[in-house]
Amino acid sequence: MKTLATKLRPAGWCWLGLSIYVVTADTFLIVQERKGKEQYCTMSTSFRYALAHPIKRWPVILIWGLVTFHLFDWFFPEQIRKYEPIRAIGKKTRTSA
Repeated sequence: MKTLATKLRPAGWCWLGLSIYVVTADTFLIVQERKGKEQYCTMSTSFRYALAHPIKRWPVILIWGLVTFHLFDWFFPEQIRKYEPIRAIGKKTRTSA
């Protein structure tokens, strides 16, 4: 019988670690926020604050768009996918090694 350690690929471990980090950090931040500590807010609240800010809004929208395009590139035809910048960086480093 295979264990979780043998079933997960490196990218799967990264997603698992990222998920654990986000849940742990947001739980900690929610607890601090409920204690009335002003400087603490959840990542979602911070994201909303950045979108409401007139200058921070545009870099957040750009980065959010790039990450969304990267995660959902399977939705787009190959002619558009080849311009996905995060994957292009990976291809460039693979071929230069």
